[in-house]
Amino acid sequence: MKHAMMIILFCLLCGIPVVGADFQFVRNGQPACVIVLPEHPSEFEQQAAEDMQSFLRQMSGAEIRILSEGTKSGSPSVYIGQTRFATQNGADFGKLGDEEYQIVPAGRDLIVTGGRPIGSFYGVWKLLNRLGVWSLSMEQDVVPKQQNASLNIKSERHAPTFSSRVIYDSLPIHYKAVKISPDSGLVLVSSVLGLHLVDLETFETKDAKCENPVPQGIGFSPDGKKSAAVCGGEIRFFSIPKFTAENKIGIEGRKALSIEFMRDSNIVAGFDKGILSHIDTSSKSIIDFSGKFDKAARIAVSKEGFFVASTEENASVKLWNAREHKLMLTISTDKKPECVFFEPEENLLGICDGENLKFYPVDAPDLKLSSWELLRKMEKEAGMELKDFYLEIPESK
Repeated sequence: MKHAMMIILFCLLCGIPVVGADFQFVRNGQPACVIVLPEHPSEFEQQAAEDMQSFLRQMSGAEIRILSEGTKSGSPSVYIGQTRFATQNGADFGKLGDEEYQIVPAGRDLIVTGGRPIGSFYGVWKLLNRLGVWSLSMEQDVVPKQQNASLNIKSERHAPTFSSRVIYDSLPIHYKAVKISPDSGLVLVSSVLGLHLVDLETFETKDAKCENPVPQGIGFSPDGKKSAAVCGGEIRFFSIPKFTAENKIGIEGRKALSIEFMRDSNIVAGFDKGILSHIDTSSKSIIDFSGKFDKAARIAVSKEGFFVASTEENASVKLWNAREHKLMLTISTDKKPECVFFEPEENLLGICDGENLKFYPVDAPDLKLSSWELLRKMEKEAGMELKDFYLEIPESK
């Protein structure tokens, strides 16, 4: 008995909970909690929340809601990621390693947080494993069938014994986007782990830190001497080939989501406020395009720098006049376009429309179509009269 009391006293002095707290995820096949994410979750935090939601649904049939922090629910909550609630309850993100997680009971709520990029993800999967959920391979999961899901949870903090536990070498496996340098000698890759510059001759890889990179947010300057990436809503520039950070552009009240270099090494950037902007990389001056821009858009710039094209969530592509910074026309597509690009030799605009790759002529520099028949074809695709958008139109035959 004396030894037991000494052990309990030691645990209390060290801040180690002697008993855990029971947390109910599902009760009688119904949700017993909600999942709460930060207002701007990282990709792995979002994935962790979706995994917890999906596997609890497969287990019990319960549909647990995923909410953004600040949304009131009145239900016990699982706070996933680097939330304000975690900070208020003592979490210090700066002291957590990239893959380290922390699980903390907080009254009737539960905190699962960790270092970025992937700590919180590992924390969630620690809980799922304890509930009997295992992902054995990319195609095979083990999920028990039960109407109730609860755990007795104690505070814990853990990091993997060693990092990068993958069977691949050099190249990141969770990549978001790939860009090839103008001389085709280098590849710039954005992944959940940051940025990676790969020499295609030696396969030497250099890494750079980049928080929350986005798929549409990387590129090389036309001369190949610098690269740029959207990191945490800012636009950062890196020297080539050293791959060292040079400078950055951040605009108060705006979060950058996509970028593309122009011929003069300035950039076109899309922001979360539905704004498309031309940015002078030397003076950092900004000119906004007139017209509504889809914040999730992919951007392409024509070789001559006369046109900018952007994809739209509502199944369309917009063509912009890059010199006058204004919207020219909108082309309707059958499905949400997955890519947009300019074919430099033939002055064609390419659009990935579902399973089809469609091309439209855009002759520069006079901004006219090459034939009346092709103009009619574009009008049919766009579902609108296009002739008033062009400076010159061939005569009807």
